[in-house]
Amino acid sequence: MLRIFSLHLWPEVSQHERMNKKIIPNEILFSEIRKIIASGKEAVFRVKGRSMLPFLKGDCDCVRLGPPTDIQVGDILLFESTPGHFILHRLVAIEGEIFVFMGDGNCYGREKCQRSHIIGKVNAVIRENGKEVDCNSASERWKARIWRWLLPVRRYLLAIRRRLYE
Repeated sequence: MLRIFSLHLWPEVSQHERMNKKIIPNEILFSEIRKIIASGKEAVFRVKGRSMLPFLKGDCDCVRLGPPTDIQVGDILLFESTPGHFILHRLVAIEGEIFVFMGDGNCYGREKCQRSHIIGKVNAVIRENGKEVDCNSASERWKARIWRWLLPVRRYLLAIRRRLYE
């Protein structure tokens, strides 16, 4: 489960400012994000958790979240799975009116929700070094598609990654 804990409307902040980040309760954070997206703007916030590795690194990467338009399998979406429980995962299937999600760092377990519970769509990932990655680019969509195809061996790939980088 990806926990989200801080809102940055201006991600271009210094390292010192990042060190002095404030933790905002989820109820307040998501209320503000909904208002921002409803006004047609994008919200930028830092992600927390490991469920979206290797594409999103918790406590390091930020995401630029916009309105949930033109939703396709492969998109990373923020949704409310149960009241007060927010998740940022990749859409893996659409079954009629039900949207099915799975974290990139998960080997099993899926979440489901209706369209009305989707809050926003990740348009870009902002890396710790400030580099912005367009999630809608052909190369990023291709990487996500390959990662989905590797689901049968994902467990082993994630274990190797943990041993090498953590």
